[in-house]
Amino acid sequence: MSVCRLFILLTLTLASPGRAAGADPAVAIEPDDAGITLRVTGAGPAKRSAVELKVEAGGAVLVVRVKGLRTGRRWLEVDDPRLSRVLQHPSRRGVWTNVRARFTEPVAQAVADAADIRVESRTYVIRLPLPLDPTTAAPVPVDPVPVDPVPEDPVPDDPVPEDPVPEDPAPEDPVPEDPAPEDPAPEDPAPEPAEPPAPSVALIAPDQAAGDPALDPPAVLALHDEALREPSAFDAVWRSALAPGWGQIHNGDTARGAVYLALFGASLATGIGAGVIGQGAQDDYDGGRIDRRDDANDAYLVANVLFATAGAIWLTSVVDAALTGGSGPTTELAPSGGAP
Repeated sequence: MSVCRLFILLTLTLASPGRAAGADPAVAIEPDDAGITLRVTGAGPAKRSAVELKVEAGGAVLVVRVKGLRTGRRWLEVDDPRLSRVLQHPSRRGVWTNVRARFTEPVAQAVADAADIRVESRTYVIRLPLPLDPTTAAPVPVDPVPVDPVPEDPVPDDPVPEDPVPEDPAPEDPVPEDPAPEDPAPEDPAPEPAEPPAPSVALIAPDQAAGDPALDPPAVLALHDEALREPSAFDAVWRSALAPGWGQIHNGDTARGAVYLALFGASLATGIGAGVIGQGAQDDYDGGRIDRRDDANDAYLVANVLFATAGAIWLTSVVDAALTGGSGPTTELAPSGGAP
């Protein structure tokens, strides 16, 4: 009978719809002049391979996806000119936590490819290289070149006496005066070329994004709403109805599905075995062995309890698949910058 009690306790423990892991993962946004850092802290140990990054909506949205973390749907507070709003929500593809960051200016896929992803115990640290103003380069100072002034001829204090002009001078051919050579002014040196700006992550200019239909506000909002549409739990329910645990595996919770499947199979197989033992004892009792009556009753009792346990596990698996197939009820919090 202790085995039956153990099965019942395990069944009641699994009946709670997947919220024993704790509260939603904590997401922190840490912006600075050189980029933005996202910190996602869950209940279990972090794995580097569980993080995916993708740019969507023509560069207007960057999605950070962490596998294996259950979460609700809520808006995060942001205080950075590069970010418009940030939403934390579950995924339609099983147990994922998505962080959708909408930027004020489009970003390229190279931002996601160049992200630095690290794990610190239970925390995922995602570093995005997004400088505040990557297109502005500091001007290169040019030292002024001094210009030597042109020396002037000194003027004598006493004028030179002139010869008296005769009354009828003979005409003389005028002698052209040679102009005094002037010192050429030094030419201004050619400005030194400015050094090219340091390479940075390529951003899509606003004038390029203006003509793209994928970046029009109605199209971007339509893609955003489609990504947040709640999934249907029907596929998980009919799978769990056929085989307990199949629906949980379909939702991405492989461990939970394996436990359901193992408990159901063990209960059913053990109940069948107890029924076979009880039938054998019943046959002995009908053949004249009166001492086998209690053995038959005990075996039948164990078989009934195990069959009831298998039924409870089947029902619990179906209900759990219905509850965990969608994202569940959540509370929306408006961002600090205004309504979404």
